[in-house]
Amino acid sequence: AAAAAAGVGGAGARGAGEGDAARPDSPGAGEPVRPSADLLAKLLRVLANLCIDPDIGPQVAAAPGAAQVVTVLEQQAQEALVDPLLNTLGAVNNMSYYEGDENRVLARRFDITELLVPLLLNHNMDIVVECARVFGNFSQDPAVRQALLRRRVHELLLALLQMDHGEVVWTACGVLMNLVADPPGRTALAAEGGVGVLVDVLGKAPPDWQLAAMLCKTLWNVCDDAAHMDDPACEPLEALLADLLDDSAVADLDPQAAEEWQTEFCVVGLPLLRRLRRHRSELEPLSQ
Repeated sequence: AAAAAAGVGGAGARGAGEGDAARPDSPGAGEPVRPSADLLAKLLRVLANLCIDPDIGPQVAAAPGAAQVVTVLEQQAQEALVDPLLNTLGAVNNMSYYEGDENRVLARRFDITELLVPLLLNHNMDIVVECARVFGNFSQDPAVRQALLRRRVHELLLALLQMDHGEVVWTACGVLMNLVADPPGRTALAAEGGVGVLVDVLGKAPPDWQLAAMLCKTLWNVCDDAAHMDDPACEPLEALLADLLDDSAVADLDPQAAEEWQTEFCVVGLPLLRRLRRHRSELEPLSQ
């Protein structure tokens, strides 16, 4: 199996729902008409939804006015009002899903990164998830991965990975998988005890076999540096994978979960197990 390459975004382009927005007060006589929060929210949701279409999305992201979304994000990041910020993050996520030099949101990815890093500490988990989704798109770029490492974002992601919140864990793992595509990311993660964290979370992942598969892809990337397979925290991984790959692991699961185990987890878990065993055999001394 090939290494899990950087390039898996947090969630891709996603639909934006029609949340409950307050009806703006009508301006008084003689007052200038200003864009209301309600109107802005609707516009951002329209942009986000337009970007779901693979033909329209790149055109929206390349439009001259697309960069204004970054200006709105700067304002919303300062005000930190939940609903407006979520709408803006959703638009940024969907617009940044499409690669290309013409993408005006991606052109500001380093500025956006600086805005979003503090938001990973927000108490609202929906905001944390949306930020991680954006980083899932941005972290396909090696230069952004380096910027995230400089800001020690991998430490925040490891903390998020251990939370009891499914979407937070999923999106954090997606960004980590991209970060460890390069040697500096693997070294940084290992230095913070990240190998042990990944193994521990993998042990708790079932019956979420999609998450278990992504964790295995992340560990595969980590193991691209053979030295990390000798990390003491990696020692339980071989036995854990053997247990999870045994047919008895899915004996009592419903058909859908059993299919996910076979088609998503086994196709990455088994090559990872074989890789670990091959490495161990290479290290065993020859008998005299």
